Amino acid sequence: MQNRDEDKWLFDWTDSEDPQELKGLSSVQPDEETGPDDKAWHRMKKRTFEKLGYPERENDLQASEPLMQENRRSRRRVVGKWLAAVSAAAVICMLLISISPDVQAQLKKALQFIPGFGYVQQKDDSAQPVFVLQKPVEFQGEYDTVTIDGLVIRSTGGEIALSGDDLSDKTDDSIILSTAHGEYEFKRGSASWGSGGPWEAGYYYQGQIPITALSQVKLRFGNSVVPLDLEEAQSAENMISFGPSDTQNGIRITGVVTRLDGQRVKVNLLTQLPQLQIVDSFSKEPITGEQKLEVTDSNGKMYEVLKDIGFVKPRDILFDDSTGGAEHYTLTIPYIRVEDMGVQHEKVTLPVPQQGSQNIHVTSALDGFPVDFTQVERVNERTVRVSVDVHFDAAQSKTLQSYRLFDQDGFGISHTSKINEQTRALEFEWLDVEPGQKEITFYMGEPQIVIKGPWILRDLH
Repeated sequence: MQNRDEDKWLFDWTDSEDPQELKGLSSVQPDEETGPDDKAWHRMKKRTFEKLGYPERENDLQASEPLMQENRRSRRRVVGKWLAAVSAAAVICMLLISISPDVQAQLKKALQFIPGFGYVQQKDDSAQPVFVLQKPVEFQGEYDTVTIDGLVIRSTGGEIALSGDDLSDKTDDSIILSTAHGEYEFKRGSASWGSGGPWEAGYYYQGQIPITALSQVKLRFGNSVVPLDLEEAQSAENMISFGPSDTQNGIRITGVVTRLDGQRVKVNLLTQLPQLQIVDSFSKEPITGEQKLEVTDSNGKMYEVLKDIGFVKPRDILFDDSTGGAEHYTLTIPYIRVEDMGVQHEKVTLPVPQQGSQNIHVTSALDGFPVDFTQVERVNERTVRVSVDVHFDAAQSKTLQSYRLFDQDGFGISHTSKINEQTRALEFEWLDVEPGQKEITFYMGEPQIVIKGPWILRDLH
């Protein structure tokens, strides 16, 4: 029975994953002491061939002979399908051989969605559940409204995210979380604000907060005391269990719906990308051209996505449903833009004319995308303008739109850029130079890559 349960788990897991996301499993080092026995291998092979719609052959050598009598096109099709089946069976075998019991246990671990912060984490082995604030809570600060955007308590500590409209409310270096077992001081770890007054801040606590104290808590911020109800974080075996998902060009997007107070609906967009890659736009504003993210309901009504106020929150989609009668929503994402901070920086050296402009043909590449520098113009003694072609093409599955500039030590350098009004691709850069300087050197990095969809998330409710 144990073998059958393990087989079921493995096939369920592979069914839920996109083939593109299984790349890299071959790099896992095998555990020589674990692997399927003959009966398990036969079960997996038989199941794999059935899933591919191709019967398992009892004698591979005899079965291959009739293929030689078919015409070349038919033979390629059948042989290709046969090889695909064999390869798939080999991958399943490799999974059980190469994944040690510890790694299998990690893969089986549940995931937890952390609202307010908008991310998914792996559920730890602690006996203490993770508690979260399911919806934002507003209260009156000393000067204006303050919002508790997120609160999470885990076995090792906690985090609180606050935001507001009046910068004067941001002055507290710490806030207090009160429970039946005592008070816990959360220290401010980060803060940012805009010139118009909006601000946001993150607070953290390191240490354990007793589990029995978390059903009802109070947050003290300045002179305000706010009662809060915390709930255990939602758990699921995989990303698609949190909500509707769609995969395009190897990237899966999952939508998690939260109905806020009143008529407002919030959709958190979740992705699982390699480390150091982030989605900095889901087309809430056009990434290229005029196409934007769209939200419709089961009656065909289209909803206006609310603009971000203060700080950009690309993963949070907010809209108002005044009727509240929609059974479900559909969200369509035409493009996303991914910023990759893990790409190796590429050195570029360009000539600098003493006056006027100089046509050049300097070719480079960033993360495999070609970048051509075509002209350098001396604007004045201390400034040059560089013309650049990133070969942006919105019809491609992936295309480079822009990048950032760095010095040889990896620090960002000051410069001004201009993008194309229609494609929003980089066209010109203004860089600082010294009088009489004959060359300029910089490093390209952190490419911004536009990935084509559409991703269609249906049955959001």
